[in-house]
Amino acid sequence: MDELGPAPCAGELLAREDWACRIGPFEALGQRYEVWMDDEPLAAFLDTLYAPMANDDGAQTAIYRVVAPTVDRKGTVLRNGRVMGERRSPAGVLQLLQWAVNRQVIDRSCLDRVLLHAGAVAREGAAVVLPAAMEAGKTTLTTGLLDRGFDYLTDEAAAIAPDLTVTGYAKPLSIDPGSWEVLDHHRPKVDSVLDGYLDRQWHVPVVPIAGVVASARLGVVVFPRYQAGAPPELERLSPAAALIELAHCTFVPEDVPMPTDHVRQLAGIIAAVPVYRMVSGDLAGACDAVSRVLDASPSGAST
Repeated sequence: MDELGPAPCAGELLAREDWACRIGPFEALGQRYEVWMDDEPLAAFLDTLYAPMANDDGAQTAIYRVVAPTVDRKGTVLRNGRVMGERRSPAGVLQLLQWAVNRQVIDRSCLDRVLLHAGAVAREGAAVVLPAAMEAGKTTLTTGLLDRGFDYLTDEAAAIAPDLTVTGYAKPLSIDPGSWEVLDHHRPKVDSVLDGYLDRQWHVPVVPIAGVVASARLGVVVFPRYQAGAPPELERLSPAAALIELAHCTFVPEDVPMPTDHVRQLAGIIAAVPVYRMVSGDLAGACDAVSRVLDASPSGAST
């Protein structure tokens, strides 16, 4: 793993004085970063996206440098002077930046805590965690629940402590084209100069939609899976089935076996809260179903 502190860039793509726009620092799950670029509209947009993670406590940060693509060059994202990748399109560069930040936050957090690939929301201090593989619909369901008045924890990675405290990674919502129709009311309203950054994926700030909470107590776990046209169908999982599903959605570094204490903690989660699998092709119905199982959970009953 590369060092996260500031480092001089070998072969700078721009002169140092050209990194005129600097935003951050931001913090998520103990990982800190800031972003430098030469594009003022993009900087203002990213500052809005990452605002829930703003934290200027003076600790060391990783520095991301974003070079916008032009006719003559690819766009580039660097972390502490190391090239993370190059893309020809503005949308590709923004996706690359988000991927690099995700990798920093997740890879450096997943060994010392149980970290699930999951969306997570909270209501009255009780968290719903929505673990799922990519393209299963977790961001769509997370966004639908925010529209119902839930608070936001994450749409990417939820850390669960032994005492069942859920801590989120409050990144912006990343809404893929398959959900654009049902979530059209969240289409980003940006200056036309930024349109090219959003034509593959909508990066949506959370704060105008819902409140953001740093943590909440786990109330229920629901594994969502989108199936076109299917009415919402919930199945409570047996402890063995729930453990297998949770293990599949737990982040661990490649080629590293899951720590034994993580397995024990997953078993503790299953013993403490109900775990369901849900298949649905109806967002409104899925949100209703999640609300009902949270109501039925001892940790989530409305007061």
